Amino acid sequence: ATFEEAADADLLLHVVDAGDPARDPHVATTEALLTELDLIHIPRILVLNKADLLDKGEVRRLLLGRPDTVAVSATDRDSTRPLLARQADLITTCSLG
Repeated sequence: ATFEEAADADLLLHVVDAGDPARDPHVATTEALLTELDLIHIPRILVLNKADLLDKGEVRRLLLGRPDTVAVSATDRDSTRPLLARQADLITTCSLG
């Protein structure tokens, strides 16, 4: 049902537990499902949640070369600023495109 509603979305936030050892397979599974459902064209941001549980170097590595990925932490309010900025950028781009 969640993916059916996604068809009407202008932007998807794909939230993943940054510290989950199965993080990458979960992301790949979701991407495959989005492709299968013909939703892969919808702009999305990969949100790595609980980034505070990882070493800062690991977080930087996860973000490297991934402009549509942000790391957030509930323990650091400022960590949401890049997420909000990226959302605004994508919404503006989608609205103009």
